Amino acid sequence: MSIQDHIKLFYRGERITHAIFSGFGLSTVLGGLAYHYLTNSALSYGVLFGLGLIGSFQVLVGLVRFFRTFSAFKKAKDSADSDSLYLKKDEFQKVEYSIKRYLQMRNVESVIFVIAILIFGIGWGLKADKFLLGTAAGLCFHAATMLMFDLFSQSRTQEYQHQIGKLVDGFKSDLL
Repeated sequence: MSIQDHIKLFYRGERITHAIFSGFGLSTVLGGLAYHYLTNSALSYGVLFGLGLIGSFQVLVGLVRFFRTFSAFKKAKDSADSDSLYLKKDEFQKVEYSIKRYLQMRNVESVIFVIAILIFGIGWGLKADKFLLGTAAGLCFHAATMLMFDLFSQSRTQEYQHQIGKLVDGFKSDLL
């Protein structure tokens, strides 16, 4: 495969992931609304709050990133053709930064997941307010899902980095 094929595969994967991410956020908001509409309880209000808050964020972030990948793909494709150093000096650095951001986000998501599990567990044991339990359940669900999305995206980004790294002098891939 040529580097152009790897660029195309990477950015197509980015668009698909961001579209799914945004669609998932929308479905959780709608699911939370439906659950609250059907039961109209404190628990359902908490679930709606937990799902709606993060789900709305996912819709927004997913759509922004989805539309941003079109210009990033065009720039990477055109620059790789016209500038032989572009992959080494720009694209490789951008991918390296993305991998570091995935690690940071995974750490944040893991902390949110653990805190939400603890709040839910302690709240359940102490018979806490149902709103709090619902919110913790919604946050736990989203943290786990976002963690899976980021792991998948990091894997795809590392493969792309590996392919670009073949062109960069002195790069040692973690995939070998």
